[in-house]
Amino acid sequence: MNTANNQEYLERQRYDRRIGQYEEDSLTKIAARIPEGSRVLDVGTGPGSLGQYLRAEKGCSVFGIELDPEFVSVARDRYEHLFIADLNKVDLACLLKDLSFDYAVCADVLE
Repeated sequence: MNTANNQEYLERQRYDRRIGQYEEDSLTKIAARIPEGSRVLDVGTGPGSLGQYLRAEKGCSVFGIELDPEFVSVARDRYEHLFIADLNKVDLACLLKDLSFDYAVCADVLE
């Protein structure tokens, strides 16, 4: 693996996090605040760690939005539906027409 590919791989790996009661990162803190059975929109899903946790551990209905094709390929099965969209170009009202959510999460999106 060349240096550029290695750097990209390491950058992507930092988004694939474990969520649980003994973890201290931001996704664990966010997940703790979302009640069981909630409808959640995860904007900028990355590899889908939050979606996977909320669906499996809290019985939430979780939709996601992600642009990166590599993250989409990993995250797709972790969401009820995963939209592939560029937040700078998409009309969210149109994309999410007729959908409602209890919570919208934008974790690690504005970097």
